[in-house]
Amino acid sequence: MGINVNTLKALSLLSDEKKFNKQSVITLGRQNICFSARQLRSVFQHTNLLTSEQCKKIASSTFADSLFQELGFSVIHSMDYSDFEGAQLLHDLNKPIDDIHRNSYDLVIDGGTLEHVFNFPEAVNTCMKLVKKDGHLIIVTPANNLLGHGFYQFSPELFYGIFSNQNGFDIVQVFCKW
Repeated sequence: MGINVNTLKALSLLSDEKKFNKQSVITLGRQNICFSARQLRSVFQHTNLLTSEQCKKIASSTFADSLFQELGFSVIHSMDYSDFEGAQLLHDLNKPIDDIHRNSYDLVIDGGTLEHVFNFPEAVNTCMKLVKKDGHLIIVTPANNLLGHGFYQFSPELFYGIFSNQNGFDIVQVFCKW
């Protein structure tokens, strides 16, 4: 699991939004850095948010916490089943999350977890509960035809249905990589 170039593109797009609140972020699992300093600089060059030195520092990190710090987030958490990699919130995504965590984060990022959770409906429901009103949810997951990866292969249509206006969401952007 990690923050890749597609996730960077989504973060860059959100950074262009004037209403994007960068106070709190939570990732499903502790996210690794899966990009180079050059890729980071290329994606964010139009924003002037990150200097070349910051990009080098971030890309040399193991975990993505440094990325979120440099982007200005003050609360940076990760959720995982165990504390093996230092997650702040321990939770089994197969089970409902406590309501005390509802509407807690401005940004929720899944960098490759949901397809590995057997009880997908409960896991995606947890993601929806974690995000604040006017917050953002980024899901990076393989779609159809990636055989042998996780429990599920998702059709993009699933996400259009789940994150519909009827469920209180607006889809800002869908990125596809072939």
